[in-house]
Amino acid sequence: MSLVSAFRAPVMAAALALSVSAIAVTDTSAYESQSITSLDQNICEGQAAEQQQTPVQINLVLDDSGSMIYEGKQDAGRAVTRWSVADYSMQVFVALMRSTDQLNVYRLSDFEDENASQREVATISGAESAQDRVNRVRDIDFLGKFTAYGAVAAAYENLKKSDAKEKWLVILTDGAFYSAPKTRVSPEVVEQDLREFASQPSGDGGNVNVAFLGLGSKAPTIKTDPGNRFFTDRAVDSEDLLGKVTDFANRIFRREIVNLPDAGKWNPDIAMSRVDLFAQGPNVEVGEAKTSTSTFTPQNVNVSWSSNPPIKFARKPQKVQPIPDKTLQGKIGTFTDLPAEQIEFQVENAVNSSLFYTPNVFFGFQLTDPDGVQVDLQQQSQEIPPGDYTVNYGFMDESCNFVSDSPFLGDVQSQATLTQEDGRQTSVNNGDVVTLERGDTILTAEASFLSGSRADASVDLNVRNTTTALFRTDTAAEVFNASQMGEFPSPEDGLRVQFVIVEDAGDRIPTAEEWATLDEKDLTATSDAAMEFLIIKESEPGQITLLPRAPGGDVYEATTGTVEVEVGATKGIQGTENVTPGLVSIEVIDDIDGFDRFMNWLKQSGWKWLLFLLGLILLAGYLFKKRFPKNMKKNPSISGTPNQVGTTPVEERGKFRPNSGRKLLPFVADTGTLTYVPIGTSGFKAFKLKAGPGKSMIVTNYKAIGEKENVEINGNPIDKETKRPPTFRANSTITASTPQMTYDCTPSQ
Repeated sequence: MSLVSAFRAPVMAAALALSVSAIAVTDTSAYESQSITSLDQNICEGQAAEQQQTPVQINLVLDDSGSMIYEGKQDAGRAVTRWSVADYSMQVFVALMRSTDQLNVYRLSDFEDENASQREVATISGAESAQDRVNRVRDIDFLGKFTAYGAVAAAYENLKKSDAKEKWLVILTDGAFYSAPKTRVSPEVVEQDLREFASQPSGDGGNVNVAFLGLGSKAPTIKTDPGNRFFTDRAVDSEDLLGKVTDFANRIFRREIVNLPDAGKWNPDIAMSRVDLFAQGPNVEVGEAKTSTSTFTPQNVNVSWSSNPPIKFARKPQKVQPIPDKTLQGKIGTFTDLPAEQIEFQVENAVNSSLFYTPNVFFGFQLTDPDGVQVDLQQQSQEIPPGDYTVNYGFMDESCNFVSDSPFLGDVQSQATLTQEDGRQTSVNNGDVVTLERGDTILTAEASFLSGSRADASVDLNVRNTTTALFRTDTAAEVFNASQMGEFPSPEDGLRVQFVIVEDAGDRIPTAEEWATLDEKDLTATSDAAMEFLIIKESEPGQITLLPRAPGGDVYEATTGTVEVEVGATKGIQGTENVTPGLVSIEVIDDIDGFDRFMNWLKQSGWKWLLFLLGLILLAGYLFKKRFPKNMKKNPSISGTPNQVGTTPVEERGKFRPNSGRKLLPFVADTGTLTYVPIGTSGFKAFKLKAGPGKSMIVTNYKAIGEKENVEINGNPIDKETKRPPTFRANSTITASTPQMTYDCTPSQ
């Protein structure tokens, strides 16, 4: 019989799991539970529920040993198709993965000895397209070695280090395990190891779920234990394998399976977030799904038998060509967001068709106050007043209506527990009225449905009295002099602030007992002004005194004028959890005169500014000081040209001497002297110079020099008619004449 005609559609235990919570999820199922829908929780005001898809990492240990390909003695055996069925089953498995899942495949042959790869043969991500995932499986060859137990340990060690929220170790084998080619690992040791794997925390603190699927009579027989995350099953033969693999897929991926009637019509009474239609047969086609008002197009993926390279067994001279089961052909069409009404699937050439479905529901609470108003449970640690509330819980559809008696959820059994702050617990039936007392309260619920799947929800309730309190003052603003605010004033001079309780009947002063529960350290006073405050809780109930002081006692820093202060408390008195801050004000008179403030400023920081300003002035004095040109020579050259026959020309040196004392003074121009004739020449006075603008020099004793009328600058004589101080530059020519000689001096040469 072919696998196609023998494929069955069981209702698998614990095939589907949900968990939702406004605050935190407490998993009571045999494995990590999760929501199965992407429903936006914000549309369901008043419900406590959380939608999320928990990423799953699956490490699958694949038996690719020789017995999957050939059975019996190597010289008188026969080829079998177990490998082909396993390959086809894995294709279906990866096609059903979700986008957040990851599959690592560990092939037994890769752990044959130390020369083998000793690692996974493939890592397949749910983020890849379904067809790419299937093709990745088709690329995995069966190598025909022995059933190396090292693959199991390696797959577990990898999971133990993973930070995935949910982890599965899936093992598929048709025979006993060996630690070496002739060293058998007993079934008892295998079972002991697998149970230990399922009991040890790993990664982020979660546990590894173990699923063991034996194929045929030679596979180890291991007892299942779902309560401890240990699941086992056996496929009687190859034709039974696909159904067992899809059972495990449903358990891991949170789905249920039903057969599609021959007419292709299906009538769910709840909406489905995802439906995978698996149709088998040659040339099968999966088309659209139609309702009375809409048409849905699937994402299709082909699954089919695949070929495998020939295998060389150790004691068989010829290679064995693995034989595929060519009846293995199918197509999986994935539909999303199908409504709760009759759906007609267009399927052609199918021998049989099955539906893997994920209901679009979530599990949560609804809390209603005595006035019939639903409490908003979306906020964490929701604060509500004490009183009587009606509690409803269960599965809800996308319209936030409770779902009851749906065959697509099975026989739902649920219960809830109310835990008060003092630890008291009360069982709550659906629809019960519960009395919530003041304190932190936790409401939890769990449900079993379908074939043992579980869902749970939890919400933290902060049950508090909604009576409020506020701060106020009925007196005029207290007046303070700025000059006296170096210290806190005496309490009798402070501002009186009143603490009152606001109730429906009006405001009232707290009782002495209530007042005693308010801690002075919880009182606060804040202001945008430069001011410090001391708050005194008086013995008289409801009376508070506010004392202001300049910041750090520095009266010059205090804000003057009207100062607004917000008086509040981080905690209220017993029975008043909500405290409204009150805005009060004081008046600060500026009685410090301007001279005192200036002197204080000068003392505190002004002297630094004065020094800085003086430095800037000095810097400017040096930057803008008039200086002699840098190319002035200390001893400039003098050329003497004879004016009479018989006189010899001369080459001498003059002398330039700047006044060194003036060079150190800012702002004042440099001064100096310049001798422009040979030393000892009579009838000439040295120039007395002062630095001028633009690298020029000014002759200040020009009148004394002009009396002789024997000196020129650049051809311009200095004589008795010269009215203004002549100027020249370093490259100017100074000419001095005697009856015997004419002297020329250029100061820069």
